[in-house]
Amino acid sequence: QYLTKGSDPQQQLLVAHETQQPQQQQQAQQQPATHVTYSSSEVLLGICCSLSVLSAIHEVSPEALTHMHMPSLVKLLNRCAREVGVTAQNGQMHQQHYQLMARLNKESAAAASAVSPEPPAADKQDQEPKPDSKATQPSSDPAAAAAGGVGTTAAAAAAGIAPPQPVPSPAASAADIPEPEYSTVAWVLNSSLVLIGSRALSYSELKKHMLQSIIIIITATGAKYNEPVLFMRIMLMYQEWLSLPPQLMTVKEAVLLLQRLAYVQDRFDGDPVVSNRWHNLFLDIVYGICTSASLPQELTEEMFNKVERLFLLGLRAADPVRRARFFSLYHKWIAAGLFERLQFIICQQEWSAMSANFWLKSALDMILAVLKEDDPIMLAPNSAQAPPLLPGTRTNVFNPSMQHQQGLQQQQQQQGQQQGQQQPQQAATPGQQQQAPAGG
Repeated sequence: QYLTKGSDPQQQLLVAHETQQPQQQQQAQQQPATHVTYSSSEVLLGICCSLSVLSAIHEVSPEALTHMHMPSLVKLLNRCAREVGVTAQNGQMHQQHYQLMARLNKESAAAASAVSPEPPAADKQDQEPKPDSKATQPSSDPAAAAAGGVGTTAAAAAAGIAPPQPVPSPAASAADIPEPEYSTVAWVLNSSLVLIGSRALSYSELKKHMLQSIIIIITATGAKYNEPVLFMRIMLMYQEWLSLPPQLMTVKEAVLLLQRLAYVQDRFDGDPVVSNRWHNLFLDIVYGICTSASLPQELTEEMFNKVERLFLLGLRAADPVRRARFFSLYHKWIAAGLFERLQFIICQQEWSAMSANFWLKSALDMILAVLKEDDPIMLAPNSAQAPPLLPGTRTNVFNPSMQHQQGLQQQQQQQGQQQGQQQPQQAATPGQQQQAPAGG
């Protein structure tokens, strides 16, 4: 009943309260006399309780129970997404309520920890784990530790084992995503996304409304006031959907959703930790799609051309390992000829996404990647030359007259070889003709 009631736009999710501020605080902060605060309504609290029950039992309950509530969950998701993102004023209102709940929960947790007595010192010593005598103790000498690391690498090289390759920093997982504050619309959106998962993709109407709700959460007017946790949750859901049969999500839907998610990159400036996790997860998903052999080729091509080439997030990655991976992807995708590389850099690729970076470095790397190091460099006859540093070093200078003479000599040698091969054949032909009558 609360899920159905919560999907009704007429039901209020927040209740406004006006409080009178002291006159001194008004003059100091130059604020109006009344201050508006927001609290959770009875409907919002009932929705949170209902979702808590479903979240607790959905793993052990029959799947039909979750599917029975699926239409209500999708409608609730759509209503809450519109509630926050329809206008900037609504987004600011829900953001203010979320910050208030976070502050109150933090204060209550601090008060609870201050009231709880600390265990005695003797109990702390008993609870501390005793070191294992058989375990190897770390060396206190940094030089010895460094020497041990070098020796291990040298031993591996001597045994013919390749040294360990650099590993990119891990991306975010479901365990890394913090849960939003309870009794907020952000908590309702996060719980609804977890319960819906991939179940709604099997129904065309529910799938349409769910994708529409996700687009509203990402790109609506008040979307910038949404919590970053929601964007991380959507990214993990998208990663899960890629392993499903292709008929559940079309190529157009997959590319469109990832394009919208790429615009979220500028909304994590306040939290560098969350920003790093989101970028790593996004880049891993894009690179996995572009290099996957199990996904349709149309999806890999569309993902590279309409997501990576549009935003250039791979070439702008802060992680050098991921940046090298995407550069190898460009190197594989573009033809290896010098003309094709220059045409791609100057005519085909749009570099505006790298306006804040030194994009010429990436363009130069694409040209130098096809350099033929074994071929000698041929200089023009009128180019400035320095004498060789080592005696006996031969400089390759393009001389038209010399090249013409060498070409004539090669042609004469080839003609002489052809004439030498034809003379034995002509000498053998009359002998064969003379032997033919004697045999007859």
